Amino acid sequence: MEPAEYNGAPISDFTAMTDLAVWRVSNLIAGFGIKFKPGIDTTSAFFDELCDACLGRISYWRNEVGKDKNGNDRNNIKAYMVDTEQEIIEPTASEDAVPDSVKWNE
Repeated sequence: MEPAEYNGAPISDFTAMTDLAVWRVSNLIAGFGIKFKPGIDTTSAFFDELCDACLGRISYWRNEVGKDKNGNDRNNIKAYMVDTEQEIIEPTASEDAVPDSVKWNE
């Protein structure tokens, strides 16, 4: 990573928790090495557990610099990648019914 002063520094990705951003949250969770069935109910306790399972895990991000509406540089996270040195988690939901309105990218 360049410049070297940023090696090991934390980075934040702000994502709105809306129905339109579900695909992005899904990709982030998968980037932490947590596998789950597509179509999960985002209002369920199981979804909350998936989010909690991300805490303390590592994901690598592919970033591109773009421009905001004012022409200023901004970071655009293009992909999340799993740290292959950490265990993949495959939790199972206690519920099988998933609403069709929730679509996840695989």
